[in-house]
Formats: sequence, C-alpha cells, structure tokens
Amino acid sequence: MKLFNNNSFRLWIIAILLSLFYALLCTGAIGCTTANKATGYMKKHPEVGAQYCATTFPPRDSIGEAETIFIDAENEDHTAAIDSLQHLVDSLNTDWTEVVNGATDEVQLVFRREIIKNQKEIVRLKEVITSLKAAYKPCKPDTVKLTNTVYRVNTAKEYLCEADKAALTAELEKSDGKATHRLAYIWKLWAAIILLLVWYNRKLLLKLILKRPV
Repeated sequence: MKLFNNNSFRLWIIAILLSLFYALLCTGAIGCTTANKATGYMKKHPEVGAQYCATTFPPRDSIGEAETIFIDAENEDHTAAIDSLQHLVDSLNTDWTEVVNGATDEVQLVFRREIIKNQKEIVRLKEVITSLKAAYKPCKPDTVKLTNTVYRVNTAKEYLCEADKAALTAELEKSDGKATHRLAYIWKLWAAIILLLVWYNRKLLLKLILKRPV
C-alpha cells in the first residue's frame, strides 16, 4: 500500500514550495532596510552619519577663502567748515567797519596806521577764503575694498571627533572603575589571606602571646 498517491505527493510538494516562498518573502520583508529604518538608525547613532558624510562628502580644504567686502570710505566734506570761516570773516569785517565809522576823526587820525593794517588783514583773509572755496572740491563718495579670510569648518568631522572623545572618556571612566574594583578585590584578598594565616596559626600565636614576659 502506498503512503502517498500521485495527487497527494503533488500537493505536498506544492505546500512545501509555498511554505519556502512565504518564508523567503517574510525574511526579505523583515530584513529589508527602508528609508524610515535608515533615518531612525541615524537618529540613534548620529556618529555613523557623521562618519559617512565626512568620508563620502568632505568639504574642500579649510585653508581659508578670500571674501571681498565693500564699505563706504570716510571721505569728509569740509564745505560747511569753509562756509563757516567765510561767515566769520564777513561778520568781522562788518563789525570792524562799524567801529571805524563810529570813531571820531581824532581817533581815526591817531590809529590810522592800525586801522589800515587791520583792514588789509581782513581783506587778505577774505581773499584766502574765497580762493579756498573756489579751489576746494569735496571728495566723491567712494568704497574701500576689504578682503577677509573665511575658514570653513568640517562640522561632520568635528562631530565625529567629539563622539570619539566622548567614547574614549566613557571607556577611560569604565577602565578607572574596573581598576578601582580590582584594587579593592586585591585588598580584600590580602585581608582574607592574613585572616586565614592567623586562624591556622592561632595556637602558635596564642602561645607566643602567653609566653611574652609582662
């Protein structure tokens, strides 16, 4: 008697193949790395992303770039100062003329030389200011070119270095903890050995203590 006929055998084969296909499908779906899985992994392990970015997409050498900046030049306009001087000399000339005209003939005769001298000085000042005003031309607004050196920072490598530093610090603290624990264990072991020696030699120690002269 046959255990399986042809139809049963064929059904078993189909069932086994379907089971294998389903197992492979489940395995592939579970093991497949999706974008969400990759993003979640990067969030939990940012140093991995920093390592990948630093090695795969490194920035250009951070030796410095020339950045050109234009600022307004400090070209002062002295026209107002020259106008103020001219106004001052005009006022001086007006006041001096009023003083001379208000003086008596005797006073003008006595101070005639000083009056003429001062009048010539006022005229000379007016001519100097007029000539200066005619020759002076304010500087045109200009800009000054400045070149700054800009250094770029490879933030990915910087973050990676910080992560390595944190990992090394944690490892060092862990090693220090192990060393402290090991030292405490050694002291406890020595204490146990001493106690055992005292216990095994308690009779001898007791005899030595009793025989010691008072």
